[in-house]
Amino acid sequence: SSWPRINEVGYYADDDKNATAQDLIQPGTRKARLARQKVEKVDAEITRVIRSRSRDHVPGATDPKTYALFIQGNTRSDFAADIPNVQSKLFGAGGLSGNVEISTWKPTGEVNRNAKKQVLDLYNAICAKARAEDTILVYITAHGAKEGAFFLQQGEEDDGSVVPSDYIFPDVEMDTSKCATCHVIFIIDTCFSGQQLSRMA
Repeated sequence: SSWPRINEVGYYADDDKNATAQDLIQPGTRKARLARQKVEKVDAEITRVIRSRSRDHVPGATDPKTYALFIQGNTRSDFAADIPNVQSKLFGAGGLSGNVEISTWKPTGEVNRNAKKQVLDLYNAICAKARAEDTILVYITAHGAKEGAFFLQQGEEDDGSVVPSDYIFPDVEMDTSKCATCHVIFIIDTCFSGQQLSRMA
């Protein structure tokens, strides 16, 4: 596990409980100001990098489009917050410009044994219509495993209280070779994301 456990008991409380814990250390105004400046600096760099991307690999293309697929692997509140946060960074002021089509998959909090198929159907539908000059962007927020898999909630529970077979999405079968588009971007926001990218490559 990526989280400390003592005698099989989790050391940390749930993230939502920690957010309002009475023993939180509150940052002073100077620390808060420095933290805000750091965020603003990072935001400016993200904007610069995004706006510097080039479309010259498809000469004459005048209407490139971005297809974005957001995958929320868990109903827990911190995962739910990731989708709008990333969406506003990528496509808000200073983000990716031009024509954008966004698809989103989220768990319902009910038993759903078709979750994996639903995600792959969304991805394959995007691949089928994306052209060479288009960009496909896939963002995944979920739990991740050491072997390079991410957990896609298919049951009612929002965290690890259900057996792994109810959660695990063992193979990221998003085959980029089926896509005509030149740019497919994966942003994997999970534990062990590097291992996942290695497997996908």
